[in-house]
Amino acid sequence: MATEDVTLENTGVVEGKSIDISPYVGKMTKIEAVTEHKGEFGYFIKVVSDVLGKEGDIELRASALFNLTTDKDDESKIGWTEKSKLTPLLKRMKVEHYNDLVGKELQVTKATDKNGMEWLTF
Repeated sequence: MATEDVTLENTGVVEGKSIDISPYVGKMTKIEAVTEHKGEFGYFIKVVSDVLGKEGDIELRASALFNLTTDKDDESKIGWTEKSKLTPLLKRMKVEHYNDLVGKELQVTKATDKNGMEWLTF
């Protein structure tokens, strides 16, 4: 993706647009994709739902991130532990591996961070 240098004037704190996510909480949705990533703090997966709705040009989806870890004895093996947040989801959905989540249906919930920011999750 190409970028260009710009000089912005009149920058500062602004009020962003907000989207009411409450109509989507409690709805059933299917998992559309599970993608694997490596970030600054290690490996993780992102689980993303089908599109729940649109607000302007923004597609609303539920999503969740789950950390992965390396095996204590063999760092070439990457996975999750029995105590990870991924394990209860796999058990609830009756699958053995996170790739098997694609196509499964589950209920949308909402999460809120310490600053009051809300997002759709499972």
